[in-house]
Formats: sequence, structure tokens, C-alpha cells
Amino acid sequence: MDRRRGRIDRKAAHWALRLEARACGPAERRRLDRWLERDPAHRTALSEARRALAAIDRFAAAPPPLPAASSAGVRRSGRRPQRRLAAGLCGAAAAACLCLVLALGYLWIGDPRILIAADAATGPGELREVRLPDGSAVTLGPESAVAWDFEAGGRRVELLAGAAVFSVVPDPDAGEGASDRRFSVAAGAGLVTALGTRFLVELRGDGVEVAVAEHAVLVSLRRAGGEARRELVQGQGLRYGPAGIGAVRTLDPSLVAAWQRGRLVFDAVPLSEVVEELSRYRRGSILVADGALAARRVSGVFSAADPDAVLRTIAREMSAEVLSVTPLVTLLY
Repeated sequence: MDRRRGRIDRKAAHWALRLEARACGPAERRRLDRWLERDPAHRTALSEARRALAAIDRFAAAPPPLPAASSAGVRRSGRRPQRRLAAGLCGAAAAACLCLVLALGYLWIGDPRILIAADAATGPGELREVRLPDGSAVTLGPESAVAWDFEAGGRRVELLAGAAVFSVVPDPDAGEGASDRRFSVAAGAGLVTALGTRFLVELRGDGVEVAVAEHAVLVSLRRAGGEARRELVQGQGLRYGPAGIGAVRTLDPSLVAAWQRGRLVFDAVPLSEVVEELSRYRRGSILVADGALAARRVSGVFSAADPDAVLRTIAREMSAEVLSVTPLVTLLY
């Protein structure tokens, strides 16, 4: 696959995911329309991406059932039904194997749809710094992914998974007679626009965490009643999600994205979100068996070097147990 086709396919996957999530507002729809109009190959790639996404969703929602056969039918029809039954069992076995492969793939490499749509991604425990087309830098945390669009007069990045720290440079194309292109990060249903240089955006649970290490950002969130906005300056953070934009919190700037220095910092965070973050540092999935346990709060500073040791420490403090069900599934109960 040539580079141009690869770029088109990644962009088409990005738009397919946005459309599936119904996350495109009017402005994004206009950007999509402009992208589709620029090249007939764009429309073809989007159509293929949406079909592939629909096929993945159909298979995940309703894997093929094991075919049934009555013993009476076998007795009446002799050997031919046995051959049909054998063929059916082989087909069902193949479908079951495919289900298993998909399940293991999710546990081992993550959601394939995100990997397809991403321009840059990391694996468990991996940190990666990426230089963006405008010269800005993004540092990806473990199990994180971003896609970007610097065409059509904008500087826009989407956080698809995990966490990322953005270090933004002034628009290199801005000058006399040219308007400055604001740098923005889409995450969940919100948009974080840089008013300065360095900030963190992290998908956590059903919400998004934003923290500012230097200068300021503007957080905007689309809701049924309109758009809510909140400005954050250095040393401040907030969370937004289905309930709206939360209260502004004061943070220690040195602890923003502490994972860049190998530390995990939790300040009264639900265990479910702690487990979600620990899962980014290891292969496999961590499940919390009890809803009340998942809601309990965790505070502390831990080393990211050994996530299993962190899990055991937290479990011990909560009088909980850790059980490795398989090499890819760990249960906390």
C-alpha cells in the first residue's frame, strides 16, 4: 500500500468512527464534506471503512450460533445429514475460533478500530513522543492513540484512547495577512483549545480529564442545551463528561502527567478508573467483580514499573483478593 493510500484509509477510518459515535457536529460535518469533495477516492475509502466497521460490530454483537440437528432427522436421512452436521460443526468451530481470535486480539492489542484510525499509537507500558506536522509535539501515554488533521486550514488532533500531553508551538503558517490557526484536541464530546503551550488530555472512565502544565486552554463541551465553556490556566484541571463540565481543581503542575516520569498518581479516584489505567501498563484485562468495590476511592503515588505489584498493594489495602483467571484476565474481588 502506498503512503497516499495509507493516509486516505486512516482518515476514512477516523471519519467512520466519528460518524458511528454520532460525534460529528455541524462544523465537523462541513469539514467531512470538504474532504469528500477533494478526491473521489476519499468517498470510496469512507464507504469501505464504514462497511468494515459495520461487519466488526455485527460479528461482535451476534457471533454465529452453533447449528442444531435433531437425532430424529439423522436417523431418517442416513449418512447425508451426518455429513451436513459435520460440515455445520466445522463451520461453527471456525466461527468459534474467529470469536476467540477477536477476543484475544482485543485483550492483546486493543480495539482494532482504534488502531486503524490512529496516526500514532502506543502499546502497554510504552511512551512515545510524536512530532506533528506543525512542529508541535505530543507525548503518548501507554495504550494511547491519536489521529490528526492539519488540512483545510486547521490544526486538530483527536485523542482516540488513553492519555497524551501536548506541547504546542505557534502556528508556523500565521503571518502578515494570515489568520492564526488555533490548535485543538477533540476528546469525547468536548474540545480543548490551546491558549498556550503544554497540557494533558486523558480519557478516563466515561469522562475526560484536562490539566494545564503551562499557560492556558479553553474547554468547550457540546450539550443538548448548547455549548458550555471553561478556561483553565497553569496548575488547574477539570473533568467533563455526560454530566457536563465539572468544577475547576487546583493541581500541582509537577504532578501533571506524572506517568512521563514513571509515577502513577491517584487522588480519590474510583478503583474502576485505577484499574483502567493499570491495564495500560500490562497485557490483558483487569476486571473488578463487585460494583461497590469498583466505586471505592484510591489515593496514593505508585511506581508504574510494576503494575501487578500496584494492584496487589491496592487490593491488600481494600481487603480484596486478586486472581489470575488466565494469563490475559485478572479478577479483583
